[in-house]
Amino acid sequence: MDSISAIRSEIAELDSRKARLERALAILDPEAIAHAAASAPIKTAPARPKGTPGRKPKDGGPTARQRIIAHLQANPDGCPQSDFYALGVDTAQVAGLMKRMEEKGEVTRSTYSDGTGRTRRFVKLVDTPSEA
Repeated sequence: MDSISAIRSEIAELDSRKARLERALAILDPEAIAHAAASAPIKTAPARPKGTPGRKPKDGGPTARQRIIAHLQANPDGCPQSDFYALGVDTAQVAGLMKRMEEKGEVTRSTYSDGTGRTRRFVKLVDTPSEA
């Protein structure tokens, strides 16, 4: 057994022993566990000011939202939502962005069948009235 695996197995053994000792302590002195939990520092993420954009791309390029809007502007008749995945945007991120953009009235989404029995989404930018 090499030294790395020996250290890992000893850590696992210590973790197991710690859990057994904490259970025993909870049985003997329930207030000690409650006190230890209450005194432990709580870690929270720093709050992001409301209305600010999320994480920026590391390379300084356009955000996922900007890429999607540019693609929709290049296709004024609309496009399938699946086109956004080819832009390198994660499926969950596309779904969230589309939901928020639809709630704000920036895009419209409709469903259609692609002929294989699957339902697809079609996305189109909403025409904004020009300012006079």
